[in-house]
Amino acid sequence: MRKNVAFIGHRDCLPNDIEIRLEESIIKEIELGSDFFTMGTHGEFDIKALNVCKKIKNYHKHIAIELVLTSLNQINPVIDYYENEKIIYTPYENVDTIMYEIEDIHF
Repeated sequence: MRKNVAFIGHRDCLPNDIEIRLEESIIKEIELGSDFFTMGTHGEFDIKALNVCKKIKNYHKHIAIELVLTSLNQINPVIDYYENEKIIYTPYENVDTIMYEIEDIHF
């Protein structure tokens, strides 16, 4: 039986140690049998939860990560620069995504 964990947070105003607290909480949930982690894409907390889950997935390969998208625009390629080199990537690659039919509704 799959045990799910959902992250619900704020856009910003996060404590400075949120990544440490997220990592500790996620590892504890994995030890309790959770293996499926879901989060949104609209705020700083969501991005931090995603990044911590992806980091943990490097040594807990069995976990699944799912993002709930509210707009197709969120999966467009992004152009960024690192050390003066142009990098094109797709946000949320290497994770599962789901989109409910609410694109016309304000989040």
